[in-house]
Amino acid sequence: MLLFATLPVHALVASAAVWEQFSLNYNTSASEMVVSFAASTTASTAECLYGPAMDQLSSSATATGSTYSMGSYLSPMLFKARLTGLTPGNKAYYYQCGTKELGYSSVQSFKSHPGVGKSDVTFHLFGDLGQTANSNSTLAELIAYESTLDGLSGGIISMGDLSYANGDEPLWDTFGRLREMATKNIPMMTT
Repeated sequence: MLLFATLPVHALVASAAVWEQFSLNYNTSASEMVVSFAASTTASTAECLYGPAMDQLSSSATATGSTYSMGSYLSPMLFKARLTGLTPGNKAYYYQCGTKELGYSSVQSFKSHPGVGKSDVTFHLFGDLGQTANSNSTLAELIAYESTLDGLSGGIISMGDLSYANGDEPLWDTFGRLREMATKNIPMMTT
């Protein structure tokens, strides 16, 4: 028996880069979302494909990347893209980022901004997240609660003291991988 499957073109290239540390953030306009991510690559340009359904990633945003160094540490390429033209009101959108040459991340989903002037918006608040087993359970509980939320979600507000890297730069990467479990789907703003 022979089986054939049709896959979107952007899924056919095996990923040569590891696209990771995804984080969504609101922008100054309720119709925009900023997606940040990292990859071990020298390419400084990628793209984020997005749309209203997994099979309708018809919009595209350019992601520009840069690195930084501190002592002997060199960061992965840190990308940022601005997704525009979104409809506020917690509408569902899907996205994936990468390049045709290096492959793409898996498709993820998010809810758009709840809308300006809306009442009864739920925000998830935490501080001192760190990088422990408790950090992992805090994020897991937040994700579970978000999935049962009936009203509008305003995303996550972190009150700071994030990674406790204390000058150990690779700990920012492990923190980015840890928080990604929530921030790839739920926007997080940090005060």
